[in-house]
Amino acid sequence: MTMNAPAQQTLAHDAALASEHVLKSAVALARAEAKLLALRARAEFISALIVVVGVATAGLFVALCLVILALSPLVLGRETMARTFGSELTPVGLSLGMSLALALGGAALAWSGVRRLRAGTTRENDTGATT
Repeated sequence: MTMNAPAQQTLAHDAALASEHVLKSAVALARAEAKLLALRARAEFISALIVVVGVATAGLFVALCLVILALSPLVLGRETMARTFGSELTPVGLSLGMSLALALGGAALAWSGVRRLRAGTTRENDTGATT
């Protein structure tokens, strides 16, 4: 039993349309996956950048603290050094305190970036995605 010509053409046409539809859906899925990958990569890059900026900030202000401590005897003299860290607020004590506060702020920024990176990794592992 053979099919007539119009029925064969209709089946071939339907198969071609179905193939085209599957191909378009696959392309759309690939595009969506690429966009998702780009967004995740951007989020990971921002988290890593936060860590780098925090570490650089903390390191810079720790170095500033060391410079202030190293140069304070030259600026103040030995007799004033005994009073520098006493009850009165001196420029050296004030600048040292500000440097330490900013160094701690940089360390906190770096720590928050590390926590954000770890949270992203944990979230991806929970969803079953590969890292």
